[in-house]
Amino acid sequence: MRVIVTGASRGIGRAIAIRMAQRYADKLTIGLMARSDNRPIHQSVSGSLARTCSMVEKYGAHPIRLPTDLRNVPATRSMISYFIDFAGGLDVLINNASAMSIDPKSHFQKNRMDLVHEVNTRGTMTCIDECRDALMHSTGSIVTISPPIRMGRLEWLRMYGVPYTISKYSMTLATLAEARHTLRANCIWPRYTIATSATRRLETSGVLPNAHSHGRDPMDFASCVLQLAIDDRERNAQCVFD
Repeated sequence: MRVIVTGASRGIGRAIAIRMAQRYADKLTIGLMARSDNRPIHQSVSGSLARTCSMVEKYGAHPIRLPTDLRNVPATRSMISYFIDFAGGLDVLINNASAMSIDPKSHFQKNRMDLVHEVNTRGTMTCIDECRDALMHSTGSIVTISPPIRMGRLEWLRMYGVPYTISKYSMTLATLAEARHTLRANCIWPRYTIATSATRRLETSGVLPNAHSHGRDPMDFASCVLQLAIDDRERNAQCVFD
């Protein structure tokens, strides 16, 4: 099993990597992508690729650190290409990395719009584009952590800030567009918040009250991601909740 997980230094991405390692042990070669290589990028959130690697190795899996800023398109392509060459192909791509820029009161700040577009929209599309041929060759699978597009829920467009919501919807559209008989592409979204360092920061800042203290275990969500990515062979071009 050859897998790439983006945003793998902490939270949901780390949980997915651990679940993969628990399941496949020494039969897993997993590429771990994130900016936080040896130490956390942000003071307020913990986690690094080095830490995730050590946790994955405990189960006998073979992690490959891919320190990457998804805003850097050439670097992102280079890291993915390196992993695919090293692993001899690719079976699963998990698009988990995302800039969580939530602020319903600041809809149109340029730097906020640029961030969510470059990381969420363009970053996801770059990863998919670079992985497409290898995934089609292996009849593989894409899973993206992004919401279903339900236009009947217009209040959701404004609830977390328009730029953020649009960027998450674009991740969904970019993923579903890849679905074909040789490649499964689906999206999954948590029905409730997940207890990670990112939601702790949102709760502490008052943006999302109880987001962390009432959040669910990321390992539970990761189990759902694995089911969608690997076990649900008949499911394609769909958006599901965990």
